[in-house]
Amino acid sequence: MTHIDFESAWDGPIIEGKTFKQPIDDLMICEACLEAAAELLGFVKDADSAETIKKLRRENHELEVYKRNSIQRLNRAKKAIDEMAIA
Repeated sequence: MTHIDFESAWDGPIIEGKTFKQPIDDLMICEACLEAAAELLGFVKDADSAETIKKLRRENHELEVYKRNSIQRLNRAKKAIDEMAIA
């Protein structure tokens, strides 16, 4: 079983050893538990995230092109209106 060590201290319990008391101060969570918690919070696996990022980047590019073309059309329309007002 793999454990994730966050290298983060927390105030855990103290376990009675044979000759000493052992404080539990390091935060380590098993990988399966961490994945389950992440899923409950709405996180998705890397493969899903990577595909979503690709899709969003494609959509963003398409919107940037649409915006650029819209601005060009708007500027042409403004220029045509200005030229009609001068004539």
